[in-house]
Amino acid sequence: TEVNPVARVVIDRFGLPGAIAFKFGLMIFVIVVCEIVGRRREATARRLIRLCIAVSALPVTWSLLLLLAHTYGR
Repeated sequence: TEVNPVARVVIDRFGLPGAIAFKFGLMIFVIVVCEIVGRRREATARRLIRLCIAVSALPVTWSLLLLLAHTYGR
């Protein structure tokens, strides 16, 4: 089940192709923002990139923890 309400609407309305386009669009947006910021303030861009990576890793980490908890009966 998708917990992101925006992604859920995209998936419900446009299916898997919409979800793929949505994810690619988000990635392109983040890359462009980091490029623009990086041209003006490199240190700020580096912090922004680290933040984006951490935020992207959160759902994966959470899902892994849920899977491990379910698998090992915690």
